[in-house]
Amino acid sequence: MSITTMANLRTARDAQLSKTDYLLLADSNLTDVETEVVITYRMALRDLPSLYTAETVSEAVLPEITGTPEFMARLGHG
Repeated sequence: MSITTMANLRTARDAQLSKTDYLLLADSNLTDVETEVVITYRMALRDLPSLYTAETVSEAVLPEITGTPEFMARLGHG
């Protein structure tokens, strides 16, 4: 998705937040470190619109979640 407007940015951000909602449920079986990674990632996503203006939104880059290969595999990223 090409991010050309603030609405596009919020839509892309909201989609990524939705994809990680389940990770903060009590039965997600994440370690404390993995939970912190998810919380930090989601905070970066929530903060994203405040980092850009209508003039600079085309420069926006969505953050990526990172972690151990095992963690990334459990998320379906590897």
